[in-house]
Amino acid sequence: MGVQSLSGQPATLQHRITSAGGRVEDIEQRTGPFAIAGQNYTVVLHGKHLVNVSDPTLVQTVAGVEISDAAGNVSYRKIFPYAIEQDRFQRSLSAFVQLASGKTGAGLLIHYREQMAVSQTSALQTSESWQLFGLVNGKLAPLGKPVPIGEGVAGALHGDDESG
Repeated sequence: MGVQSLSGQPATLQHRITSAGGRVEDIEQRTGPFAIAGQNYTVVLHGKHLVNVSDPTLVQTVAGVEISDAAGNVSYRKIFPYAIEQDRFQRSLSAFVQLASGKTGAGLLIHYREQMAVSQTSALQTSESWQLFGLVNGKLAPLGKPVPIGEGVAGALHGDDESG
């Protein structure tokens, strides 16, 4: 799933098969803690991985992101829809998490990378975006929607936001 932690703590990975046929595996990667304004936050990426597939293209995707404080209270949750077609995901989403800091304080930056096959014979189309999180009224929250990197990627990420 491409979790990258710049907090000095390694990301941890867990696998568990969930589909009846054993074809789809749940993957969970935790990274952090990230210290922001004296509070520690952990990011969990929930993913899906296709097993026993001969073509390694588009076999893994992020299905959700969750940010929690040290007490386990969820500050942010986003679910990403996914679909499987012809033994691969229609799109593959990866995410990279890092601590961001500036003149006004610290926060989290999530860099999303989405790959989609335009057709069976063409190369993958890639789009990227990032989302910044900071303290709002003492609580970690997104500072706007994901912002596209590059051209022609507006609205690249779709999902349901929930604040905890």
